[in-house]
Parts: sequence; structure tokens; C-alpha cells
Amino acid sequence: MRNEVLPHGPGNLHDSSKIARQNFSRASEILDKLRDHRTMNQSVLDALARLAFPVPESDTVRNFVNREGNGEIAFEIGGFKKTKTAKAEKLAKLAEAIYFDFVATKAGGGSCDHASASTFLRLAEAFPERGIGLARYRPKSNESFDIVAPEQASYHRTVFFKGEESLEVDSWWPGGKVHQATDWSEYPDLELLVEWKKKRKEFIQALRLELENQYREIESELSQQEPSDSIGLVWTIARK
Repeated sequence: MRNEVLPHGPGNLHDSSKIARQNFSRASEILDKLRDHRTMNQSVLDALARLAFPVPESDTVRNFVNREGNGEIAFEIGGFKKTKTAKAEKLAKLAEAIYFDFVATKAGGGSCDHASASTFLRLAEAFPERGIGLARYRPKSNESFDIVAPEQASYHRTVFFKGEESLEVDSWWPGGKVHQATDWSEYPDLELLVEWKKKRKEFIQALRLELENQYREIESELSQQEPSDSIGLVWTIARK
């Protein structure tokens, strides 16, 4: 799975390749452009509206409601969104994962935020009946690794998968990691961010469609220059 999610490896490790660092920079640029173009909360509400109203697949919801002649349905969509603000807040962490996965796919790489989101969603698609969780924790040095985290970003994201046994699936970790998760003391300050729910499948598809349409609108604004290979928040993970 790691080759699929991060074909050139993570972009924010001390020994990341130049192209991996550049892909990380490109992923960050795309995410910033998308958020400037349309806030994440607005996009979540658009995705919910897409599930309830006949919005063409090739259109963003915003363009659809602003189109001449759509005044009546635009009014209905506006009223609908006002009733979904609480639901949009509940979907915020899942939406964040969908954003990270989307930009990682476009850029070809990223950080543990991107890798864990992509891993989480791919496992959910392949094993929709299983227990899958996107989580974060603060890795510490151990008998196998010396670990130095960026001071401003000490949390690392990973995925837990419950099959015949509980596994950690970490496509960002050096070399990739599929690890039997039995000793939870290995995961200091562990926090579950998103738990997979099968009923969210249609929302995921709707938000991905919104993002694809938005991406077409901002694509021309992306830098035509080679992405920077300078990364500010770098992790050091070295085998002892």
C-alpha cells in the first residue's frame, strides 16, 4: 500500500528524497489553494447538498446555485444548508482526511497526515465491514528507533485496522509498517480522530466530487515552477 500512497516515500523525514520533498510542497500548495477557494466547512455543506439535490456531476454546488434560472432550487439549497451546520461540524475530521487524501493523490506524496488519510480511506473501501480508525499519537524513541519530532508538530498520524487481530498500518513510517497492535503503551497520548462508518460512503464520494470540480477551477493558479524541496517541520527516525 505504501507504494500506492507515497510512491516516492514521505516528504518530511530527515532522509526524504528531493522528489518526495517536492511532492510534499506541492500537496501543501494544493491544499492551501483549495481552502482559499472554498472553506472546508462550506465544501462539506456543498457535499451534503449534493446528496439531497440534483446537482450535475460536472458542476460545483456553488456554480450550480449561482447559475441563471436556478433561483428557486438555490433558495431550497440555502435553507437546507442552514439545517446541516451541526452535521457538518461532526463530519469535519472525516472531511479533513478526504482533503488530505485528495491532495496526496494529485501531488503524489505528502506527510503522515496525507499518508494516513489515504490508507484509512483505501482500507475502508476494501474492507467496509471492518473496524478502522484514523488516530494520532506522540512517538518516542525505543529499542529500535531514535525518534526526534518537530517541536511544533509532535503528533504522528497512523491507522488501526481490526481484522482477525488488531493491526497498525502505517504507510508513512520508514519502510512502511504493519504492526500487531497489542501493547497500547507503544502509542503515547493516543487519540482517535476518525472511526470508519459504512454509512459515510456516499458523503465521501460527494465531497471527492466537489473537490475534483474545485480543483479544475484552481488548477491554473498553481505555480508552474518546480516545487520547493525545502521542508520546515522534519522528523528524524533512524534505526539504532
